[in-house]
Amino acid sequence: MYLLKVKDIMVSDLITGTRETKVSEIIDTMHRENIGSVIITEGDRPVNIITKGDILVAFRNDYLNRTVGELLSLLGKEKLIVAKEDALITEIINIFEEHNIKHIPITDNSGRLVGIVASADIIRNVPQLIFLDPLTGLANRRFLNLIETKLSGRRKRGIWVLMVDIDNFKRVNDTYGHLAGDRVLKEIGKCLSASVRTHDEVIRYGGEEFLIILYRTDREGAKAVGEKIRRNIENLKLGEIPDLKITVSVGIAEFRGDLKEAIEVSDKALYEAKREGKNRVSFAD
Repeated sequence: MYLLKVKDIMVSDLITGTRETKVSEIIDTMHRENIGSVIITEGDRPVNIITKGDILVAFRNDYLNRTVGELLSLLGKEKLIVAKEDALITEIINIFEEHNIKHIPITDNSGRLVGIVASADIIRNVPQLIFLDPLTGLANRRFLNLIETKLSGRRKRGIWVLMVDIDNFKRVNDTYGHLAGDRVLKEIGKCLSASVRTHDEVIRYGGEEFLIILYRTDREGAKAVGEKIRRNIENLKLGEIPDLKITVSVGIAEFRGDLKEAIEVSDKALYEAKREGKNRVSFAD
């Protein structure tokens, strides 16, 4: 699944336009073909892309009878983001996330346009990848949408939220390099998963932050898990960097019907743990 490549799911039956194409023709094409974007080309090379969001701008500015080139000038779209056909799907997901886009043209090694991939194509073909962090293999932040839907509006006792943050992680990257930093993130992901029960949730929340959701427990149970995590990571050893000492701070909050609120409160508890000296567990009281 992680090794799935773009060429395995890309759409090869392409619909393209040029800078001289009328915007009204692009709109007709999108409507007729039920597609979300049209790639603009020069010869066999992709040079830009028009999406439904761009069409809304054209409507607002009365650009329907203008050319695509004129619309692109209005939009200020200069640099086109493309990907190679041998790129991994996980890399494409990261590009979508980083640049806040939903479509990406695909080229071969010579730069010739060979396909297009949309976020909808990934959801349709490998939906599980959308909710996985490619580095650690844990659930990612998008997965919270599913959990939030499940818990929304329900007052459920026995659910606790733990925010876990690696102490001094920037120092790890600065001292040992980003590859070592990635290794630390992977090992901590494994450690967190091994420290909770199978029905609990472990999520890479972002950067060096991890979120854990514990079900069917109480305050003492949540504290015990927090301390277990703290000790396990404190004892974590990376064979190739024997002098590297990793610690985490943990903030804990009770879920009281609103997941976003519980996350915010656990984050405040985490800040208190950091302020009090790090490598400790703190409750939001």
